[in-house]
Amino acid sequence: MKTAVRSFAIVVTAEPYEQVMRPADMTVLEVPAGGEAVAASCQFLKGGYAPVGYIFPPLDTGAGYPPQIVQMYNARRIATLAGAKGNHNFQDGDQWFNSVVVSAQQEKKFTKVILSQAIAATESFEATRAQALQNLTQ
Repeated sequence: MKTAVRSFAIVVTAEPYEQVMRPADMTVLEVPAGGEAVAASCQFLKGGYAPVGYIFPPLDTGAGYPPQIVQMYNARRIATLAGAKGNHNFQDGDQWFNSVVVSAQQEKKFTKVILSQAIAATESFEATRAQALQNLTQ
């Protein structure tokens, strides 16, 4: 295969949950193409997930929770750190969050409906986080 493209770049991010819409500004890995420094332009959120030096308390990922549940908890605490708690989307996410917790306790298992609610909660928390951080940078 041939192409007219003279350079190629790829951005690999390590995000805390799947629903991240825009990555944080932390560079995890940088390898210049062909040993040359190449200017790149990406829209990153300043301050991403936590204040500098903040250490997240560990989540219990060994308890057998599905990834959707772990991501929901993580998205909620990251949105809270971003100062998004008063936002309408955060309140929507919190309603989904509470519904997931109550339903899982009643059902004693994670059904497809509960997992889809967890994804909806994570998406709400992510939208709130992104909005809160944009408001800070404006």
